[in-house]
Formats: sequence, C-alpha cells, structure tokens
Amino acid sequence: MDASLLFAPVVLPRSGIRLSNRLVMAPMPTFAANVDGSVGTQELAYYSRRARDLGAIITAGCAVSEDGLSFPGQWRCDSDALTPSLSAVAEAVKPHTVPVLQLSHGGSQATCDSVEVVIASFKSAAFRASQAGFHAVEIHGGHRYLVHQFFSRRNTNPSDWGGPSVAHRARLPLAIVEACSEYLPCWYRLDPEEAGQDGISFDETIELATRLAEAGVPVFDVSAKRYAQGSIIDVGDRRPRAALLSTHLHAQALVMAVGGIETAVQATTALSDGCGLVGLGSVLLAHPDWAHDARKGYSFDQNEHQPTSDTLVSLAVPEPVVRYLVKRGRVRDDS
Repeated sequence: MDASLLFAPVVLPRSGIRLSNRLVMAPMPTFAANVDGSVGTQELAYYSRRARDLGAIITAGCAVSEDGLSFPGQWRCDSDALTPSLSAVAEAVKPHTVPVLQLSHGGSQATCDSVEVVIASFKSAAFRASQAGFHAVEIHGGHRYLVHQFFSRRNTNPSDWGGPSVAHRARLPLAIVEACSEYLPCWYRLDPEEAGQDGISFDETIELATRLAEAGVPVFDVSAKRYAQGSIIDVGDRRPRAALLSTHLHAQALVMAVGGIETAVQATTALSDGCGLVGLGSVLLAHPDWAHDARKGYSFDQNEHQPTSDTLVSLAVPEPVVRYLVKRGRVRDDS
C-alpha cells in the first residue's frame, strides 16, 4: 500500500483546522503531573519529543473538576492558576503540530455535582484551553467516565438526563459540546459499544455521533483495544467499528482509527477502510520518530525487540509510565 496516503494534508470539517497529515498521537495517561495538577517537567519533555511529523497531538486527559480525577498524576484544568502550565505544553508542540487538550471527568453519577455544574466545568476548562493556546479540545465520552455514564442505558439519573431514548441520553454530551464550542472546536472520544445486554449498541453510537456531528464535532476518536477487532457484541461482525462509523457519517466529520496500530501498512489500511485519521498510541513510546521513519519508507516490527526501561527514559517517556509498563511485563527493566 502507498504510505504517502498517511501524509496527505486535510482540513477538518466545520472547524477549518488544517492538519499537515493524517497521523495523530492518541491520548495516553502520563501519570506525572505535579501535586497541584500542573504539567510535570517530564510530561513537557515527552510531548516535545513526539511533536514532529504528526498532524496533531491529543494530550492525556485533563480533569475538569477536582472530583473528576481518573488516575494518579493527572493534569487538572479547573483553575485559572493552571492555565500557564497548559500553555507550556501548547507552546512546546505548536511549532510542529496541532495541539488538542483532552477534557475528562472521571467521577460517578452518584457523587458528581449537579449536571449544570458539570457542564459549566467543561465549559470553563475549554476557555482555559483556548487561553493556553490549544487549537481544539477533545471531550472524553468513553471508558465509563462520567459523560459515558450519562449516555449508557445504565444511566441512573432522572428522566430529564436519562430515559430509554438516545435523545434523552445524548443530552449531556450535546450540552457539553455546545458549551465548549463557544471557545474551541470539540473533538469527541467514544466507546463504540458497551458489553452486556443493557450496554450501548453500535446503532445507538451512530445516532449519538450523528447528533454530535450536527452540533459541530469535526473528529470522532473511536476507542478500541485493536482497530480491526470488530464488534464486541456480535462476534461474527468483524468490520472495524471506526471505519463503519465513518461510512454512516459521510463527510459530516472525520473518524480516527485507534488501537494497536504499529506499522505503516496497518495505518494505511485504516485510511483505505474509510477512516480519515489514524491514532498512534504505545508505538510512539519507543518509536517517537515513527512518522518520520514511515515517510522515509522505513519499516519495523515493534515486537522484534522489547524496549528497555533505560531506552524509554532516554526517549523522554515519564518515569511513572515506564514503571507501569515494567510492572505489566511490556518493558524489560534495566534499572
């Protein structure tokens, strides 16, 4: 396949943002924020090292509320005092790529503030992202985080924000997108399906995405462990969910393929399937120059050589990430 497809520029629908190519650094936790939620020095170096040759970088999730933290060492954007910290990241990568700040709320419906407060928290965070110099925000609507909980059929909130219909359950995602769009274009991350008899179906995801696209969302980041895995509900349906969603949205928005994409062949296949963008995740840890090498025609197999902890540290991967990977046996410990 022709890898040059990966490096064709694209103008995003509605927002008019131009990406120099179709490759995006997918959001991954870095676990290395300072105690006050400001960006750590290791994280700044990490994003700076990976900014070249990518169309955009989506940061790790930034908590819009103190009660919305999703993991240890997470950034926060719930205070104006944290805006300079975010600005340092945007300014570090903007000479090379488009910076996108992911906004998340990891709280639960049982403990979160009122829905109106949640919407206001996202809106304030989007304003701070605009002040910090980011070109867009991504709303995290998956992974059982708060926004996902509201869209799930397991939603336990009152009927105004829940109920059986997609129209009711989509109210919070739509309200957040409309509020944040006053300041920046809003990308949206979603889980295409939810396991279990009362889980989100793909048809419901199509309806949600269509409503969000009509509200102005230019990019959908379709979360998956493996891009090509197919349905987790209908095991006989092997069509990639991201590509299938793209066929339903047509030109309304671009869909980003994510999940285990490590080679230029896999990335190009996703574009040939109909996806508009390709998200690169863990492959960028040990191979921060992946895009540059792919452009030059260099091919590699990430599994040929297991990276070492020392190698990752030398490539500006934050130490908490390295420890996480060592603990799970994905990296050989040289320390």
